Amino acid sequence: MNNEKKLRISVSQISSYLSYIEGKISLEQFVNSMLKRDKPNIKMIAGTIFHCILQGFPYEEDSRIEFDSGDIEEAKKKIDFRSSIFEYKIRKPYLTDRGDVIVTGMADQILGDTICEFKTTYGAFSYDRYADSIQWKAYCSLFGVEQVKYQVWQITEPEEEEKEERKVLRVKSYNEFTMYGNSCSDYLFRDALNGAVDLIYATDLVEKMSM
Repeated sequence: MNNEKKLRISVSQISSYLSYIEGKISLEQFVNSMLKRDKPNIKMIAGTIFHCILQGFPYEEDSRIEFDSGDIEEAKKKIDFRSSIFEYKIRKPYLTDRGDVIVTGMADQILGDTICEFKTTYGAFSYDRYADSIQWKAYCSLFGVEQVKYQVWQITEPEEEEKEERKVLRVKSYNEFTMYGNSCSDYLFRDALNGAVDLIYATDLVEKMSM
């Protein structure tokens, strides 16, 4: 049995690498992402709760967050419950320029040959934000599917500080679209993976990220 430790990296960490080389985050922020030091902010917490409610999963309540019940029922109508495969995690080995690594990803829902990703946003809907992301390119390869469907709910922004009268969060808009994997998207994913692994080696994080 081969018990050799291998570098493990998630798709979200590969996305952090791309954010770093595009100048959107600092090297320190990149390292924090690799070592999972960042704590979720109120927007991330609200998004997680929204996900759990839609999927019928238990969640840790937050006294600052409450969604309009009518909006939730309308949002649930957008989910195809013919499939109950939610929050499906996968680990898959990839050969990089520095050897084998394990890439991990978590699909919100698997529906036949399609991955459905549920997203929340607080600003105006931006197609490019998702179309330009590495996520769908990686997921087509990781899960062996042909397409990734994005379902995006724009919701009102939660308040950081707890107040006497809790703000009820509303759904402002809904958009959906599908991205299709091909040889080009697979190349872009593998190129980003190689770059991320190179930077992990350059910042001496390999041992800390190997399991």
